[in-house]
Amino acid sequence: MIKIRVWDEVANEFINKRDIWCNVDCEGGLSVGRKVGSGFQTKKLIIEQFTGLMDENGKEICEGDIISSYFLGEKIIREVKIDFSDLAALQNSLGSVTILGNIHENPELMIPPPKEDKEDNTSTLMSLEEVEAVLKIIENS
Repeated sequence: MIKIRVWDEVANEFINKRDIWCNVDCEGGLSVGRKVGSGFQTKKLIIEQFTGLMDENGKEICEGDIISSYFLGEKIIREVKIDFSDLAALQNSLGSVTILGNIHENPELMIPPPKEDKEDNTSTLMSLEEVEAVLKIIENS
């Protein structure tokens, strides 16, 4: 079973589960709508899938969540996007992952604070490619 949550860009809120309409066609295509009166709103909806993972507080981690975790002793804050390499990185840091918010209600969380020990104040976030490279090094050691 696939679990999702749906963000309504018009109402600027997550849709209550009982108000979500879903349909899967015979080719596996997913249609989602918001129940509105006797009809459905289908525009400006963002579907976010549950990753199957929980944070350290027992909250479900979904696409679009902003998480805090530690990687090689460094705190990183990033948005969850579902792809296999992202899930592998999440699983490897599972005891220390905390959901801070999500990209819809807390976009300011994605602006990294300046790092004090760097003169150019560049971001402290690692790219997915950097995380994958470090994971390969760890796996091979």
